[in-house]
Amino acid sequence: MGFFRRHTNKSNRWVLEKYFKTDGKRYWSFNVVIGDSEKMTTFALKKLSDMPILRHAKIKMEANPFDSAWDAYFENRRFSRLWGQWRRLHQFNGTTHYGLMSLM
Repeated sequence: MGFFRRHTNKSNRWVLEKYFKTDGKRYWSFNVVIGDSEKMTTFALKKLSDMPILRHAKIKMEANPFDSAWDAYFENRRFSRLWGQWRRLHQFNGTTHYGLMSLM
């Protein structure tokens, strides 16, 4: 484990208490506290199972993106997809930070 090598003058217990916390019923959850004593922010590394499963909607077989008769259909699909991405992104902002993980 790389944490122990980075803090060679600290005990293993100190390293575990600094980086690993209890998150609800989940023990040994990796957390980092950033900021000073007045404004502290905790970032937690979440499991992949915390992310919702994203299903895609199939395109109708007769739909043609080059046919102007289907413009409303594709515009509705585009809006639904963007709205879903925005909603999922902001759903977790209060308590969770996903770092570099993107939704799509």
